[in-house]
Amino acid sequence: MKSCDRVWILYKGREMKNILLALLMIIIELSASEISEIKENCKQGHMTYCTSLGLMYRDGINMKQDRKKAIDLFSKACDNDVLSSCYYLGSMYTKVDPIKAVKYFTKACEGDYALMACTDLGFVYAKGKGVKKDISKAVKYYTKSCHAGDMNGCHNLGTIYEHGEESVVVDYSKAIKYYTKACKDGHASSCRNLGIMYDLGQGVKEDRSKILKYYTKGCNAGDMVSCHNLGHIYDTGQGLEQDYNKAIKYYTKACDYGRAASCRNLGIMYYIGQGVKEDHFKSLKFYTKACDAKDGKACYNLGNMYYKGEAIRQNDLEAKEFFGKACDYGFALGCKEYAKLNK
Repeated sequence: MKSCDRVWILYKGREMKNILLALLMIIIELSASEISEIKENCKQGHMTYCTSLGLMYRDGINMKQDRKKAIDLFSKACDNDVLSSCYYLGSMYTKVDPIKAVKYFTKACEGDYALMACTDLGFVYAKGKGVKKDISKAVKYYTKSCHAGDMNGCHNLGTIYEHGEESVVVDYSKAIKYYTKACKDGHASSCRNLGIMYDLGQGVKEDRSKILKYYTKGCNAGDMVSCHNLGHIYDTGQGLEQDYNKAIKYYTKACDYGRAASCRNLGIMYYIGQGVKEDHFKSLKFYTKACDAKDGKACYNLGNMYYKGEAIRQNDLEAKEFFGKACDYGFALGCKEYAKLNK
């Protein structure tokens, strides 16, 4: 199939949920002759091909990256009402010219390119970037993007209704509605927030089975807060039987992805032999990783290990350093112990 046919089929099927990813995948697979064909079609005024070419220049795919050429191509296509190009222009201007970003996001969103463009436009109004902050407009655009199938829009609506802001009052039922929609579609942060709401009983009756359900779904979708929260539930036995094996499983997953509190809790479990064989060397390893991520309690625990000479040679200077770090990261006991060693 020729590149022009492949790109045209993609354009006609723009209702595809993952159109942007699919478009990039097609572009990455193009040969040199196919790229030449896209360039020629763009010259002849076929704006969809200009959009494809703009993506290649923007991301440096099969050619040297050139953001100016990308902007020129997107502008040409946007002027001819290829709304995906308007969205790409808005994305490129977000940091350098917020006013232009709003202009292009608005054109895309108020056309038939609500997916993503309206979410970004809602974010602009929610944060007041390039426009006066206006939560009611943020809700308007998030709602449009959510209905168009962008789960980030649904999630952002849930956040606004959960916490309330400006003219929008707290409405837990709406928050749960939008989080649930996004979570069903695999939005990890929405699943986590649902777990938290059921955990705290916010607008719903506390429900341990749903807490586990949503944290598990969030964790499986890559949300490390969800993984940590699952580890904590199994570690402490909140409303269910303690299961240290599962606690270690979820803490380890979260720690592997840099969740400092999970690394620190693993350090504690290995230090006291909770569900595992006591292993101060592993404890030292996990405390170090957590401390490097600025977890004050982990730094304090490291200081204690150096002070007592556990799994490592006793060293007051090292102990003082870690107590100092603990203090710097807001753990008060670290300040106290640092002061003692600094006399």
